[in-house]
Amino acid sequence: MNKRPLVSLNSMNSAAMANLNRMTFLMSISEITPQIFISGQMAATLEQVHKLGITYILNVAVESSAIVYPKHVKLEKYEISDFPTTPISNYFHTLTDKIHAHLNANKQHKVLVHCMAGISRSTTIVIAYLMRYLNLSLRDAYLLCKRHRPICFPNLGFWNQLISYEFQLKRENSVKMVSTQFGYIPDVAYEEIKKMYDEDEQRQQNPPQPASLPFFAPSFTSNTRTPSINAPSSNNSLYLSSNHT
Repeated sequence: MNKRPLVSLNSMNSAAMANLNRMTFLMSISEITPQIFISGQMAATLEQVHKLGITYILNVAVESSAIVYPKHVKLEKYEISDFPTTPISNYFHTLTDKIHAHLNANKQHKVLVHCMAGISRSTTIVIAYLMRYLNLSLRDAYLLCKRHRPICFPNLGFWNQLISYEFQLKRENSVKMVSTQFGYIPDVAYEEIKKMYDEDEQRQQNPPQPASLPFFAPSFTSNTRTPSINAPSSNNSLYLSSNHT
């Protein structure tokens, strides 16, 4: 009798657990600091906002639909696209100022920054705030966000802009883009990206059965060129993010 190798079952379990963990975060609001939160649109419900005591919602997703919140909850929307060529750094000073002003006005205030999935755009804005107003390095700001929201990851164009912003603020860099077998990536994320590739390769060698849960993983397409926010996007643009972030 032919028996499927045990690694195939492990692959199925791994894929199911990864999918479950990812969906858990997609449906939840993550507390980065006691006053700053990140989420996707699905999680930014009236119930969750009320439960956490959110007083200011900053929506940074161009494609998100409108949600009506109580009058005491301040809501602002900025139509930012999640493409490597999007000049999100144009918003860094404006949005970090708004977050800081709201939190500074009352120690009980809490800010939720959300995009579509709480992975790329919202994380980028929160990292910019942490660098500017909490004096964290880019590396530490990213690792703080990652600790509390493991699915977060700015697209590579945003990484380049965060690196430039850190240098603008601190005159030094804690993260650099490095050339790897995966293309140009931030050095702070090398191990997690390698792990994703390894797990994806294992799943392709041992595909899960149809009865198992599908796996939602970031899409990876890259070349060896550093992305430029000044150049128009193309099919070969360096990109590392989920399809809806």
